[in-house]
Amino acid sequence: MSRSPVKIAITCDTQRLGCKLLINLLKINGAEPVVIPTLLKAEDGFLKFNTPCEELKRKHLEKVSELMKGVDALILPGNKYDLHPSYYKDDSLHPKTLLCDNPCNLRFDSEFIMARYALFERPMPILAICGGMQLINVILGGSLVQDLTDDSRTQESGTQHCDPNFSHKPDIIQETLKERFFRMLENGENANIFDATHGMEIIRDSELARLYKKYAPELDLSDIDELSIHHQGLFKENLSKELKAVAYAPDGLIEAAEIHSHPKFNILTQFHVEYNVSRLANPIVQELIKSV
Repeated sequence: MSRSPVKIAITCDTQRLGCKLLINLLKINGAEPVVIPTLLKAEDGFLKFNTPCEELKRKHLEKVSELMKGVDALILPGNKYDLHPSYYKDDSLHPKTLLCDNPCNLRFDSEFIMARYALFERPMPILAICGGMQLINVILGGSLVQDLTDDSRTQESGTQHCDPNFSHKPDIIQETLKERFFRMLENGENANIFDATHGMEIIRDSELARLYKKYAPELDLSDIDELSIHHQGLFKENLSKELKAVAYAPDGLIEAAEIHSHPKFNILTQFHVEYNVSRLANPIVQELIKSV
């Protein structure tokens, strides 16, 4: 009797290439992506029946909770928008902090439920990328730097956390890149779509270092290139006490972390591991699935 496929919850953000790559990586490795909706739509009654927004929000979040009961692991992909600083008790609002003003977009509300369920209610394997790592850090009591270009450490080191050559491509170009990505994976090539923005050091006593040693043993852990595109982030003083930093950028920014007491496989990366610059995209998804 064949085993049912592992079910992996992933936030629905299929307009973004990173999320598309992750969903397809799950599929080609035999897992079933459970794409968690984050938007209230007209058919939900928001426009059609003039139902109060709070009632629809409650029903949507109940649906998210129910969906999480049927999954085995969680992926939180990157996000276009920033967490409101009030989530980490910061009264200021940087002019570059990008907040979502769409009342139908319940991504953060949904992800808080998803993450808390995977962390506390029924601990499960977690992969959190970029904004996903930031959200986990905040849930566990950490904070964020709202814009890194204003931080003296980033300025003095000259570290570029935004790649000037990277742009969010139109859908037709995204599809071409996605096809190239998986064709290169199938051929065993280094399926790198974009150039890395900067190097980083991986701490040797970590799960992340184990994966690099296992799947890319020729790489120098003291200087690994990865695609890291973000304008917010966290240094040591922003890091939750529940997290262990396992990768650093040249300016001291934390590029990856692991959860101290979480009993399941977990890796949080500020960099976009799904773009496979150091050939870890497929292996990290495989490890997530195997750990269930």
